[in-house]
Amino acid sequence: MILCERLIKLNDYEQQTVNLSEYDPRWPGLFEQEKVSISSIFGAEDIHIEHIGSTAVPGLAAKSVIDIMLGVTELNSVDFRLDALKAQGWFYVPEYEDVMPFRRFFLKCDANGARSHHLHVVEYSGEFWHRHLIFRDYLRKHPEEARAYGDFKYSLLAKNIDTHKVYSEAKGVFIGALAQRAQLWWTAAKG
Repeated sequence: MILCERLIKLNDYEQQTVNLSEYDPRWPGLFEQEKVSISSIFGAEDIHIEHIGSTAVPGLAAKSVIDIMLGVTELNSVDFRLDALKAQGWFYVPEYEDVMPFRRFFLKCDANGARSHHLHVVEYSGEFWHRHLIFRDYLRKHPEEARAYGDFKYSLLAKNIDTHKVYSEAKGVFIGALAQRAQLWWTAAKG
């Protein structure tokens, strides 16, 4: 816990090396455990919890960090639950709100102090919510696209594009094109 807090304060995550793993079938179970935990904090409030990111796509190589998206009716509903989230090991990271004021970001670390989970709290049915679900669902329905995405990630690491900041930036164009295809697929599927 203390190591995780120190890492957050040092804000050196962007300079750390990216480590990819082949898909781990335990990832959905790890998500489900946290979903139950988070649900207990919000009680009867109308919330929606989704597993997003690469760990949510079977067969896709990913950083071993479970991304969770919590959809709430009003973003400020999380503000008076900060202590309860912290009690469950979640650390609030408000620094990203300058760039993304529509999202509250939390992270959790494993026993060794490495990031293990990210929690993105957004308004349910907002643009962030839909964009991430469409992207995830597209990759789940198109394993060839998921494979290409995984291969692209490994190609970046092979070129020593391997710190979080540079790696994320380098994926931008590829993800943008993939997101466009996902949006077209979703629009067509809606009819």
